[in-house]
Amino acid sequence: MDAATYFKLPGHPVPEILPEWAPFFDGCRDGSLRIETCRDCGRTQHFPRGQCMRCGGAVDHVAAAGQGTIESVTTVSYTKDAFFRTVAPYHYALIRLPERVKMTGLILGDAPQIDERVVARFGELSEGSGVWGVVWELDRG
Repeated sequence: MDAATYFKLPGHPVPEILPEWAPFFDGCRDGSLRIETCRDCGRTQHFPRGQCMRCGGAVDHVAAAGQGTIESVTTVSYTKDAFFRTVAPYHYALIRLPERVKMTGLILGDAPQIDERVVARFGELSEGSGVWGVVWELDRG
């Protein structure tokens, strides 16, 4: 399944967007993967927290390259979640970004391998929700 098909599936869960998460999801809507960077110590981080987890400093939300390398991956064959049962089996990975941060994500398409490159794909999580998210596809280019 590719990202365009995935984002058109009905019944996709839509998260409640906390204030510190809004810049990340706004970036997804704009087709940009955003991560937090500390103004004081320069640390990059993801998941959005609204402040630096190292020094407590203020953070800026900066655009990442939208690509990464798979560091670890698992295939999920069974889930109790009704939506993800329609997608299973699917691949979930720890992705290392060039910006010195790691994030987890759903990998669409063929079974990925460790050290394979992936690219971010964005779409609305549920039609009309106004909430956009990110999934990953293998970089075949």
